[in-house]
Order: sequence, then C-alpha cells, then structure tokens
Amino acid sequence: MKYYECKTRVEMAEENGKTAEKRFSYLVQADSCKRAEELVMAEYEHSNALAKVTDVVGRKFDELIVGADDVVEPKFYKIGYTITTIDERKGFEFDKKAAALVAAEKLIDATALFFAEFASSMNAPVLLSVVETPIVEFIKDTNEETPDA
Repeated sequence: MKYYECKTRVEMAEENGKTAEKRFSYLVQADSCKRAEELVMAEYEHSNALAKVTDVVGRKFDELIVGADDVVEPKFYKIGYTITTIDERKGFEFDKKAAALVAAEKLIDATALFFAEFASSMNAPVLLSVVETPIVEFIKDTNEETPDA
C-alpha cells in the first residue's frame, strides 16, 4: 500500500445561513489514488457538507508514527532525517535520507516520539528538518467494501 495526500474543498453551511468554504488535507494509505479519493469522500458521506477532492498526490514516508490515543486533534509533522548505513559489498558508509510522518499534539512531542521509535535501533537518526503539515487526518484502507445503503 502507498500513501496519498488528498486535498479537499468542503462547502459547509454556517448557523447564520451563509456557506463557508474550507480546505483540508488527508493522508490516506490505499492501493491506488482512486481508492484514496473514495475513502476521503466516504468521510463526508453522512454529512450535509458538499465535498470535492481537488488533488491527489503520492507521498513517500519511511515511517508513520502515531502518538497517544488521548490526543483529541493531533497535528502531523514531517520529519526529514538521515541514517548512516554500511554498503555490505563495498564497505563504505553512506547517509540514507528518509522521511517520517509523526502525529502528535506539539512539535516537541513529535520529536520525542520520533527518537523513541529509534531508541532500540543500532543506527541513531540525524534530524534534518521538522515541518508541520496541513494534514488533518490519517485514513487507512482496511480493504473492506462499503455496503450499498
């Protein structure tokens, strides 16, 4: 399965009768971009909001780290890092760049979760960057077909 970032445009009715347009990004783990789009649209199936997926982009993450379940609205942080590895054939050390997506309440929590993930690893990662992403939710495809109502 691959990761896809689905950008959506949602029109919602406000209490005063006006409509407000908001944009959201979802990270979806699915087999295809079409399936990712279907999963995002299923999120709005039982709401009165008018939603449209405007863009689907493939994303490459080597790690997906989700923090504690008690966080109500986690933020998603993209962490760029390198790990020094050894080429077995040539015997050279080289730095492999990688990216992780971490869900946490605050940036400091995200970096703590990231380093905790690699605590038992032989190779300690070197942090390159930490950036808050616009992603609001992670959706994982369970490969279950939704029954027609």
